[in-house]
Amino acid sequence: MTNLYFIDKFRGFNRFYANLLGKFDFKFYGKLFTIGEANVIAEIYNNHALSAKDISENLMMNKGQLSKMLNKFEKNGLVVRVPDNNDKRSFILSLTEKGTQMYLEQTEIVRLGLREELLPYSKQEMQRLDCAMTIFKNTYEKNNHIAIDEGTTQDIGFIADLHSRLYTELGYHYAIQTHILTSLIRYTEKPRSGKIWIAKVNGIRVGSIGIVENEKNKWEIHWFAVDSNYQHLGLGKQLLDTLMQFITEKQVQHVYLWTINELTQARNLYARSGFTLTEAVPTTKWKNKELMDEKWVWQHI
Repeated sequence: MTNLYFIDKFRGFNRFYANLLGKFDFKFYGKLFTIGEANVIAEIYNNHALSAKDISENLMMNKGQLSKMLNKFEKNGLVVRVPDNNDKRSFILSLTEKGTQMYLEQTEIVRLGLREELLPYSKQEMQRLDCAMTIFKNTYEKNNHIAIDEGTTQDIGFIADLHSRLYTELGYHYAIQTHILTSLIRYTEKPRSGKIWIAKVNGIRVGSIGIVENEKNKWEIHWFAVDSNYQHLGLGKQLLDTLMQFITEKQVQHVYLWTINELTQARNLYARSGFTLTEAVPTTKWKNKELMDEKWVWQHI
């Protein structure tokens, strides 16, 4: 069930955005087009072979309201309709030269107006707005841009913070953070001994994995984690698949890792990737209860 607190927040955001659009409509529109008319004109300008039905569906617009608007545009010489060869009951819409010119003029009015509107904002504030818009749009449309990029030592702080947050959420002692920080420090002293990869969603770092050669051709996996707010997007599998591809290309013969028995999602991924549980050691250093430190091994056959 959707959280009622979130629903109220979402409604509040919608009211804020509706008021913002009303402000822009008052400031930037009316001389050439209303904001609604401009949306229809923009839809025709940016698409080819577009029908009234397409516009109605794309903009979720009432067909009667749209019909009146298109009739007005046609009467004023802004839009022409030609029969659709694929559907004789339908017409393809396109802008006339006059319609195109008015669209470009309206676009410039809005651009100049927004440029003035954004003058009080710093470059950093606009970057945050840019990031927030991308996250909202892609998340709401479930069209997230996911990337697995090779990391650098500049990502060490992110990896430390990610693990600190995750293990705190899971109720682990600070000892596990010390353990992770120690391994990261060792890596920064010899970064050429291994590789790290960073998972990004809409440009935001949300996951990590790494591998280090501790002995000749014996590699250990470290720092495998995904931000809890971005789980269930398949990022863990993509991170591990990327690492396994590196293992194949590097012709690594022996890979191992240590994990904890209650981290079931990670354990399942290791098992699917061909790792075998070879050792389990009882421990109470991570939590106020006994857990099992597990060693998982992968070997080239």
